[in-house]
Amino acid sequence: YAGGYVAVGTVQGPDWHGRIWTSPDGEDWTLASEVRGEHLTSLEQVLSDGEQIVVIASGHECGEPRDISQGGWNLGVTWL
Repeated sequence: YAGGYVAVGTVQGPDWHGRIWTSPDGEDWTLASEVRGEHLTSLEQVLSDGEQIVVIASGHECGEPRDISQGGWNLGVTWL
């Protein structure tokens, strides 16, 4: 989009939620937002018209919080 780059991901763990990062150059990233719903939430799509972005998320009503994390570069979080 016009402001640079956007990356989205779903954080899997006791509290599934989405995160949105932005970067002016693709090297330095800043957490721009976290997306949480009433239920466990995952991010599905990113749409852009070149100026604005829209992130489509899904809420998983049947999901139950659980800790299924595995060790990695971000302790306690598994990236999907």
